[in-house]
Amino acid sequence: MAPWTIDGVVAVAAERGLTAHHWTASAPGGIAAPRLAARGVPAAAPQPTTSLRAPGPRRPLRVPSTWFGAHAVLLAPCIDQPDLGRGPVARALATVANACTTESLHDPVATGRWLVEHVFAGTGVIVDASWATTLGRKGPTLSAVGQLYAADAFDAEPLDNQLRRDLFATASRTRSLSDRHIGGLWQSRPHDIHVPGPLARTWHSYREGTP
Repeated sequence: MAPWTIDGVVAVAAERGLTAHHWTASAPGGIAAPRLAARGVPAAAPQPTTSLRAPGPRRPLRVPSTWFGAHAVLLAPCIDQPDLGRGPVARALATVANACTTESLHDPVATGRWLVEHVFAGTGVIVDASWATTLGRKGPTLSAVGQLYAADAFDAEPLDNQLRRDLFATASRTRSLSDRHIGGLWQSRPHDIHVPGPLARTWHSYREGTP
């Protein structure tokens, strides 16, 4: 996610007394983890859990007890993984499911959707489309679109299909960010990474909240 998006979330959370955590979904998220923590979004800390039997998983899920009845907003980077059939919303749901088990889930997206519909009192998703990227294949990888997509329902397939039509289909084909460079944006020296298109000026000049 873009640093200005993270800084905005941290500011709102602090102002309203909300809790912000991050979970790692894949390699770029893993590289971003230290930067997110430094900006005030720590990894979700271990906490008391409640066993919950969900359709699909073989073993009960271990759901943080504080999730029950809480309101959650998932902020997701605009990443498409066509090899896995997962767009940004599906990735967010899978991340929620995988945070509750060490089991290799057959359909983590379905499990994540079941969780957000049955555990939280309310859940929304915001996709940070400051940039959009496709992982795991050649082709369109970046679109500096500078916008957010928000939804209060988790029907991942139509939402992700809309994002593909609106964003990924128009992504830059001439200059792309590799998987490694996407992660590199969150290293301590992001100016070393060549960011294509109009996003470059903003990314390299943005300093507010940077540790």
